[in-house]
Amino acid sequence: MTGRFYYRGLGFFLNTMNSVAPSLSGKLGFKFFCSPSRRKITKSQYKFLRTGEESDIMFKGKLIRHYRWGNGPKKILFIHGWQSFSYRWQQYIELLSKKPEYTLLAFDAPAHGQSEGKHFTVPDHASLINKLLNEYGSVHAIVSHSIGSFSFFYAQAKHQLPTINKVIALSTPGSATEFIGFYKKSLKLKPATVKSITEEFQNVAEEDLEKVSLPYLAKSLSIPGLIVHDQKDALTDFSNARLLHQHWPQAELMTTTGLGHRLRSLDVVNAVGEFID
Repeated sequence: MTGRFYYRGLGFFLNTMNSVAPSLSGKLGFKFFCSPSRRKITKSQYKFLRTGEESDIMFKGKLIRHYRWGNGPKKILFIHGWQSFSYRWQQYIELLSKKPEYTLLAFDAPAHGQSEGKHFTVPDHASLINKLLNEYGSVHAIVSHSIGSFSFFYAQAKHQLPTINKVIALSTPGSATEFIGFYKKSLKLKPATVKSITEEFQNVAEEDLEKVSLPYLAKSLSIPGLIVHDQKDALTDFSNARLLHQHWPQAELMTTTGLGHRLRSLDVVNAVGEFID
């Protein structure tokens, strides 16, 4: 209940602010959208993360927490989603770390987990992914979830990435405007307020947001892939998976029912592991 009143109060504030200062309303709305709530890490989660080799990487003046398991020749990079962190890959890492041919890599996105920062944007996240991949060299597989998947597609469209053999995309959003639409509904924003926030998004991204979407980002992708999406995903509609599959014919589509956006299931973990192998 408290959360609902907070969102309604914030929406009322942004709508009111927009009537007198549209530019400021857009900047404040954008800042809110890019400010994730950092989850508290539990002792058991710390215990798992410390089974890997931890290090910090400097990115745009902030320290990014990085993890590594194993020393095999085949590198696999895990990219988590919004308000998550590297622990979300525990089951995948425990499964794949049994095989000596793999090096498993993960990082906490800016403003997530143990990484520094207060703000997160897809362009910045994509730049960080580009930096890491070019430091790794060729990568056997990318395993990504939600906005992490979207950030990877943005990175491969905007940057020159090294060789990647396989990509697994879980619960991928369809477009940047979809993110705005979610907050429009949650905060009950007026069309004029949405317009101001969208303009600020476009100023930061320096491009038309209509083109920050899967059809544009995945159109040149020729890497074999696996798309996993739940038919009842309440955060990113299943139609996004069909759209991605349509523009990425080299990928297989795995459909689940009842797992929701997080796709917490050993069946999904095992399917990803088999696809990587």
